[in-house]
Amino acid sequence: MQKTIIVDNISENFLLQPENGICIKSWYDDESDNALMQLAPLLVQIVQYNVKDVKLALTESKEQLMKMIINGDDDL
Repeated sequence: MQKTIIVDNISENFLLQPENGICIKSWYDDESDNALMQLAPLLVQIVQYNVKDVKLALTESKEQLMKMIINGDDDL
């Protein structure tokens, strides 16, 4: 599970591996959906930096995102 990322719109689908999961909004019937494109920079960085354990990278990115939300950062 060190190299596995689960991307799903239903968080219960990665309930047993929450550190490996990224929950995105549902895309059904939404032709303007771009959730995966927004996620691409993070995924590219994980590959480029040859991250040994994606769980650590995902936890860190989630913490940074929460800090940005709490601080009202406009760069979301």
